[in-house]
Amino acid sequence: FIIIFIILILQKNLFNFEGSINFIDVGQGDSIYIEMPFSKTNYLIDTGGKINYQKTNINYDKKEANKHLLPFLKYKGVREIKIVFLTHADKDHIGNLIPLLDEIKVQNIVYPIGAIKKKEFYELKKMALKKQKKIKFIPVKGNKKIGPFSLLWPLSEGTGNNQDSIVLQANFGGNNFLFTGDLEKEAEEKLLKCYSNLKVDVLKLGHHGSKNSTSENMLEQLKPKIGIISCGKNNKYHHPHYEVIKRLKKYRVKILRTDKNGEIIYKYNFFNKSRWQVMFNEG
Repeated sequence: FIIIFIILILQKNLFNFEGSINFIDVGQGDSIYIEMPFSKTNYLIDTGGKINYQKTNINYDKKEANKHLLPFLKYKGVREIKIVFLTHADKDHIGNLIPLLDEIKVQNIVYPIGAIKKKEFYELKKMALKKQKKIKFIPVKGNKKIGPFSLLWPLSEGTGNNQDSIVLQANFGGNNFLFTGDLEKEAEEKLLKCYSNLKVDVLKLGHHGSKNSTSENMLEQLKPKIGIISCGKNNKYHHPHYEVIKRLKKYRVKILRTDKNGEIIYKYNFFNKSRWQVMFNEG
């Protein structure tokens, strides 16, 4: 009995009925860690990272990753990630990838097909393959399934900009989630036309709550109950914009923000029971 007990303790993850979606507080950026029930597999949507306008060359600072992303993953005991989705080529979404690869094995990196046209992303790919030669870089476009996710956008090859952001839809614990990267209004309108019946319970707002994202048409069609905004405290871009907050309130969307709530956690289990947690409450 003692031996069996020890084995069960060592293999406790096999009996973890809960899955979780963790909107990590990475400051002014995006990073979302998703763990399936029974620790079956895991995913990371973006890595966060710091934009440095003073440097024109590619530069990845491990100090930034050590502030937020790596401590979180180490706390969770993550040693390997099945898929890292890089929604587009902006550094506040991909900037912590190289420091991540120093610490954690990554099997696959999925990115919008047009991102490789950007010099920064091309250099990033080369650096990543030097860190871990067996990583599979997978360019995507079109409507397809990837694990628990439906890839809704982009539908054509772009250039790695905000409008080409990967958009993922998935159901966790009976709630429909939509992750929109830095998608802006022009692409939002096209997305709505392509998926006219799309409804969601939880919307990860595009572009950190920028004025040019999360249009009234989008809220009218999707009818989200909860809106997640990933942004830095007192950021210089003034995200989220007051007009976006006004629109969310108009449609009675509950607002959760990493700058005010810290890490935002959604936990669910095999029986579709779910709950929300935040690191701290403010405002």
